[in-house]
Amino acid sequence: MSIEQVLIDLTKALTAQTAAMEKMIASSGGKPASGGKAAASGKPAATNKAKTGPTVEDVAATVTAYLKSGTAAAKATAKANVGRIIEHYGADRFTTIPEDSRVESLDMLNDFMEGRTPELLAGDEDGDGDGDESMV
Repeated sequence: MSIEQVLIDLTKALTAQTAAMEKMIASSGGKPASGGKAAASGKPAATNKAKTGPTVEDVAATVTAYLKSGTAAAKATAKANVGRIIEHYGADRFTTIPEDSRVESLDMLNDFMEGRTPELLAGDEDGDGDGDESMV
C-alpha cells in the first residue's frame, strides 16, 4: 500500500473520530472553544443543564471508526490498543466501561489514534487485545 493511501485512510479515521467527538461535546452541552461572551469575560457560562458525559452511542461510534480505519496492520494495532484500554478498566467491551471513566477512556483512545501511548498505560505492555469477541 502506498503512503498516499495510508494518509487517506488515516485522514478518514481522524475525520470520523473528530465528528464523533464533536457530537459528544454537543450532546453534553459543551461548546467548542470558539470564544463567545463567556470566553471574553473569563468566566464559565452559566447553564441549567446537568453535565453529562459521552453516551454509549458516542463511544461506540468513536471506537468503531478507529477499529475500521487503515490497513490490516493498522486495524490489528487498533484492536490491540482498544484491548489494552478495556483490560485497564476490567470491562468486557469498550461500551461497558463505567460512565464516570468514559471521558478518560476516550482520551486514551485519542492518544493511541495520535500515535502516543496513554500515560495510564505506559507501563502496561501486556494487553494483547486478541480474541474474536466484539470490543465495542
